[in-house]
Amino acid sequence: MGAGVHNEMSGSFRGGVVQAGAVHGDIHLHADSAPPIPRQLLPAPAHFTDRASDLAELDAMLVPGERMLAVLTGPGGIGKTALALQWAHRGRDRFPDGQIYVDLGGFSGETPMSSEEALGLFLRSLGVAPQRVPADLAEQAALYRTLTAGKSLLVLLDNARAALQVRPLLPNSSSSAVVVTSRTRLTDLVVDGGRLLDIRPLAASSAVTLLARTLGGSRIADEQDRAEALVDLCGGLPIAVRVAAARLAARPKWSVGRVVSELADEQLRLAMLSPSNELSVQTTFDLSYRALDERTAVVYRRLALHPGQTFGPAVAASLLGRGLPEACRLVEELVDSSLLEEVAEDRYRFHDLLKLHARQQAGKLDDQEDRDTALRHVLEWYLAGAMVADRIVTPHRRRLDYAFRTDPAELPRFADRATKLLRGWNWSGPTS
Repeated sequence: MGAGVHNEMSGSFRGGVVQAGAVHGDIHLHADSAPPIPRQLLPAPAHFTDRASDLAELDAMLVPGERMLAVLTGPGGIGKTALALQWAHRGRDRFPDGQIYVDLGGFSGETPMSSEEALGLFLRSLGVAPQRVPADLAEQAALYRTLTAGKSLLVLLDNARAALQVRPLLPNSSSSAVVVTSRTRLTDLVVDGGRLLDIRPLAASSAVTLLARTLGGSRIADEQDRAEALVDLCGGLPIAVRVAAARLAARPKWSVGRVVSELADEQLRLAMLSPSNELSVQTTFDLSYRALDERTAVVYRRLALHPGQTFGPAVAASLLGRGLPEACRLVEELVDSSLLEEVAEDRYRFHDLLKLHARQQAGKLDDQEDRDTALRHVLEWYLAGAMVADRIVTPHRRRLDYAFRTDPAELPRFADRATKLLRGWNWSGPTS
């Protein structure tokens, strides 16, 4: 290049650029076309109902300058995926660099998708040629972080099983958002900035609205009381409400009361709410149950024998025949698996349909003698607790002796008679 001659480009350009003093003939530039922006979200859920507070909480998690990591947890069929998709579709314009979706298969009954497999899908969707996707997880993750740096991406990781499965899939950008759904509480993701959001059953009014929207027409309005009874039998669980609506839709001559009568039988309720493997409350619960280890599965079955609505850790220890520290740990494992709900500090309960499922499994897998022994343990615990209270309230009354099969442990303590009378006693133990 001679003195005083130089190359200079001005303005904006994209793709290959050729500078030459003279061109003779044609120039052909061969370059890969820009990859399409990924738009991978599943369609928005049909008949989505309510969840206003959950949607607002997700909105509040989206803070400028911070990567959002929301972890939606709850039992199977509660509507985690529907909520995640509804929020994602509502706000997809805030993520101009694309939306990536993957079902990680954590509770599909098959082997969950590996992080390597998921990253391979992500990298190809971001324009990496298949032959250029690294085979090593560390190299895949490094390339993924490079490609997502500074991008406004929405990543929806559905049906995750463990934090280790999720962590390599987090984009490297403070303007990105990640929504994870899981039946287990992925508490390890809290150290990565994760925020846990427990998804609860629908309120009765919302469940009736879902029933009406799914079924259509005026059948629900004509039988409002029966509709409320129906969603109550479904426990506000969206999958159960949809199954009931599908059953009514398939039988247009049936009344809502007909289905209520069918579901009233606890022995048949799960079967009636499971018309096929694709739309089945039974299958949904079975998949969660199979994910438990043998010890926790026994705890799940035993606790369902409890005759009341809620219980505390001491009652659980009596049912399980274990010490209080171990019983607390086992109960927490069920809470983390979304098979048991913590309603207050040291107070737990089953969802009504999950309790039926746990009792069903107990009937199949446990001897009658084992079930009777466990139930006797808990009844004797309540009897011993009532005797403690009775001695405080009426200390001088004459009493009959009772021979306990086992010595109940961790009984309630009352400071004095006034405390006992004020706190009361019910099937759940002392209220507090």
